[in-house]
Amino acid sequence: MLGSLPPEIMQALVEHYSGKGWLQRVEQCILHMDISSLDFNQVVRLCREHGLYGALIYLFNQGLNDFRTPLEELLSVIQNATRKDATSTCYRMLVYLKYCFQGLAFPPGHGTIPRAQLHAVRKELLQFMLEDSKMLTSEVFKGFSSSSGKCPNICYLLWMDTEATLEVVKCAFAQENFEPTSSTLDASVSKDEEDTDIESPDSQNILLQSVVDAIIHIVGLENEAIHSVVVGTAESEESELWPSVSDFGHIVEFVSFFVSYKRANASQRVLKHILKYLTSSTTSYDDKKMPPQKEVLQLFNVVPQTDWNSDYVLNLCLDAHFHQACGMIYTARNQNLAALDSYMKDTMEPYHAFIFINKKLLQL
Repeated sequence: MLGSLPPEIMQALVEHYSGKGWLQRVEQCILHMDISSLDFNQVVRLCREHGLYGALIYLFNQGLNDFRTPLEELLSVIQNATRKDATSTCYRMLVYLKYCFQGLAFPPGHGTIPRAQLHAVRKELLQFMLEDSKMLTSEVFKGFSSSSGKCPNICYLLWMDTEATLEVVKCAFAQENFEPTSSTLDASVSKDEEDTDIESPDSQNILLQSVVDAIIHIVGLENEAIHSVVVGTAESEESELWPSVSDFGHIVEFVSFFVSYKRANASQRVLKHILKYLTSSTTSYDDKKMPPQKEVLQLFNVVPQTDWNSDYVLNLCLDAHFHQACGMIYTARNQNLAALDSYMKDTMEPYHAFIFINKKLLQL
């Protein structure tokens, strides 16, 4: 297999395939070449000129052990393009982030990120996403800055696809990330190398809290009314409003997920938005998500009652017919008959009424 090419041959190869519209073949060639034998600067320049971002990521990751620069390159493309033109680059960026967060080398099929380096890579990429955008003239920057006062880099991805962006961010904080098992470790790995790989829950949760706080600020969950971001001029037919109803739902569910598992904290105002959303008729539910009432119950179990107004929340739960949640609130108030009545109304899971009765009888 050919492992390298002289610069002039590489230039001719790119020009030849570019003329035929076969640039993907050039990218595949680069991915199979020995980076140390290439004219690195020339190949990087060719990749930039022809949009070979998969190869560009590979060159920086494998050649320079640099995971941040490819993000900067991809973000620059998104910042300087219309939403329609930036779509493919956005999803490539999200796939790249997901692979890095999961410890996989990019593009697919190129192994894994060294375990001892994985925590540092995750941290570096997340911090980049939270940094303020330097593209002060983009419409996205103007829209988010006008609404929330600043525009972190993650805003571009949230604007492009809120749901996909938040799902990718979740990958950086998957529970198994800081619960390594011996079966996944190579027997030759030293004890010191294992220790450098293990990311403590505390350090991960500090970073997660920063991400959650940034998203809360962007959307304005600390306010009575959430922020509405207008991207583009009001007179322009291409102007867009963010977040949409579904985008807002994805954001609230993201924050609620980590709060309910004690991975992040939220203020009373934020909790009010979360509970209002979960008990609203706009809440969507599918098999991949926890049912809204179960999530409300989970929040009740981890958030002190002093952090939410029980009268307000009870009314929300009554309107939503969340009988188990109502039963829990009534129980906390020692209103046992009202609690039993609520549990008996739950025809989907009627056994909760018997569990409640049994507990009360055992207390006699």
